[in-house]
Amino acid sequence: GEKVWCPDPRNVWQLGTVMEDDGEKLHVALPENDNAEQLFAVADVHPFDPSHALDLDNISEMDNLHQAPLLDLLRRRYLEDRIYTYTGDILISINPYKNIPMLYNFPELDSIGKLDNPVPHVYSTAHGAYHALQKGGNGGTVR
Repeated sequence: GEKVWCPDPRNVWQLGTVMEDDGEKLHVALPENDNAEQLFAVADVHPFDPSHALDLDNISEMDNLHQAPLLDLLRRRYLEDRIYTYTGDILISINPYKNIPMLYNFPELDSIGKLDNPVPHVYSTAHGAYHALQKGGNGGTVR
């Protein structure tokens, strides 16, 4: 069946599979609840898009963007200790509440300024802002 994002009291959103659609209500199997079926109003669920399952560095590359896939992507990245994610040219940072080895000392550090699509990192953002100020040729501020 079709995959949909369903509201979830514990995780905010949960991905499920539509088992039956009666027009107003959906019977959805939820993997995190041992595939138990729950009833949802059609208006309360959101469609799943294949881009929602991709490992993206930039949320703006996701199709059919909605709160559910955005939070899911940030959660997946957080669980892999990748606390930085772009949304356009804005950097989202999630506090890991722990030390992450090599977070500020990693092999790609020297090439940050040379990459067309730098990894989401506070150093990449700082590098871009610094070079934009240099290119401008006049005083400025970074907001």
